[in-house]
Amino acid sequence: MFIVAAVLVAAVQQGRAGNLRIAFIDPTSPPSFWSLVVETMRAAASELNATVEVRETGHSYDKAIALTKSVLAETPPLPIT
Repeated sequence: MFIVAAVLVAAVQQGRAGNLRIAFIDPTSPPSFWSLVVETMRAAASELNATVEVRETGHSYDKAIALTKSVLAETPPLPIT
């Protein structure tokens, strides 16, 4: 369950200039796998005029929950669909 919760893209919101902003909660373990995932996300984001914010959990379930809550609490509120 930890991996599923931590791997999810926590937020996608429309930026002021029409750019997408994506927050990714990175479980960081195993680092060799997740660093490739982050590289791929950033490459795709650059093609889509989007930015990716990576927030690392250090393999901590509690930190993953706290990071997710902080992303969801950001202003302006995220559109949930």
